[in-house]
Amino acid sequence: FFVGAGAFCGQVLGGQLGLPFLLWLPLSTLFAGALGAVVAPFALRLKGPYLAIVSLGLVFIGIYAARNLPALTGGLNGTVVTAPVLLGPLDFAALRVGPFLLSREQGMFILCWLILAVILLAVANIVRSRSGRAMQAFRDHDLAAEVLGARRLPTMMNAFIVSSALGGLSGGLLGVELQYIRPENFGLDLSIQYVAIVVIGGLASIWGPVLGALFIGLVPVIAIRLADVLPFISKPGEQGGVSVSGFGLVVYGVLIVLFLLFRRGGLISFFRRPGRRPAAAPAKTQAAPAASPPDPAPGITTHQKGHSL
Repeated sequence: FFVGAGAFCGQVLGGQLGLPFLLWLPLSTLFAGALGAVVAPFALRLKGPYLAIVSLGLVFIGIYAARNLPALTGGLNGTVVTAPVLLGPLDFAALRVGPFLLSREQGMFILCWLILAVILLAVANIVRSRSGRAMQAFRDHDLAAEVLGARRLPTMMNAFIVSSALGGLSGGLLGVELQYIRPENFGLDLSIQYVAIVVIGGLASIWGPVLGALFIGLVPVIAIRLADVLPFISKPGEQGGVSVSGFGLVVYGVLIVLFLLFRRGGLISFFRRPGRRPAAAPAKTQAAPAASPPDPAPGITTHQKGHSL
């Protein structure tokens, strides 16, 4: 939902209104964050499977809205994305490095990694902040966090808004990369792919989704290679069999189940150093029981005895 909102908003601001890259991308991010602020008070009253159902409902709401706003989104047919990707003198759609002219895909690859570095730094600072520590406390044990004085609704709203804004940011970049977007580009298939990225990469980790995205990005490439070997996978443009995208969804589902069952830490857990075992406690020696102090002599108070000692 928020990814699609960022993608279509980026096209409206950058493509239709002609705003520069340094304006339309942040504004698309803020627009998705504002949508998150509207949805959060209602969605966060639910937990567990009910929150997941609301998330699925948002996907269908976004598709319905995009189909019925043709002036902004192109309706059922979608729209061509013409938003510029100029960053000062650098045009990442036709980036030149020395004597070499990079392709659009190579330029977008560099741009996305530069933005990713900035986002990772910002997220790391949020995690170390007071608000970030409160988010982690509610993630681990919400009741204990409330007992310690953290307020659930404002904290979870902050997390929801930040996540929505980052989704809008990624949607703006995705739209520029695809160059042509339709409402169906932001349906359940993309939602499953995002869930697979987080679960496979590693939950509760900054670098986990990065590893998950790199891993998931290999699935379509491998599926195309396997189309020559496995007869039930059809190549792009061929009829019959399972399409590459359909085969990818099956692989995503299988990987999500396997990682949740056998490797809940995700790929990032392979790169974490195992924690040290606590040192063995020294053996306790049986000390002789201390002799009880003698009773004070008659006429001598306890205070006087302690003072003389």
